[in-house]
Amino acid sequence: MNSSLVRADVATHVRIVALALIAGILVVVIGITARVASEATRVAVLRVESPITQPSAPPVKPASGEVVLV
Repeated sequence: MNSSLVRADVATHVRIVALALIAGILVVVIGITARVASEATRVAVLRVESPITQPSAPPVKPASGEVVLV
């Protein structure tokens, strides 16, 4: 095997391309299988059963410009 890619022969370039293709396919397969969630690992869904309430008045910015944390 040649140590320089500039002077590498066709067989070396084919090996590099094949290895990159296999590595890319492996990354895609691992990503797809990691994304599929089973019933045991599914994330809980938050269900809100109370009605949505509106605030009685909009927040008011103080005239002094200071920030008030409530």
